[in-house]
Amino acid sequence: MIFVIVILIAALDQIIKLLIINNFPLGLPHPIIENIFNITYVKNTGIAFGIFKGNNLIMIILNIVIIIIITVLLYSMDFDNIFFKLSAGFIIGGALGNLIDRINRGFIVDYLDLSFWPTFNLADSMVVIGGIMLAIFLLIKME
Repeated sequence: MIFVIVILIAALDQIIKLLIINNFPLGLPHPIIENIFNITYVKNTGIAFGIFKGNNLIMIILNIVIIIIITVLLYSMDFDNIFFKLSAGFIIGGALGNLIDRINRGFIVDYLDLSFWPTFNLADSMVVIGGIMLAIFLLIKME
């Protein structure tokens, strides 16, 4: 089940990114909700919020390490819990989606542009949602 989630997230992420690259000019906002939400094609060579720009090799290594750590955590811990498995699948799928970008393009395609937040993508969202879910699961498990 987790493998399917990972593949679905990474595949959907890549399909959306191809649509963005092929249909939106670089850096030009396309308003969806005026002054709130745009689709804006951005090339991100860094990580969250565009920090550490130009360190693609380091970011590739970091992505691989994250995927390995979450995979080891997933298979070494005896948690037969759907919430835990979903969180791991979201994190791995999102990390894999961005890893594919870094290896194939040398940058990550970002496109979700909230006027009050740095531009991001589906893969970023899955990593964040999965991370929050994992933190909630671990906090509850520790009680």
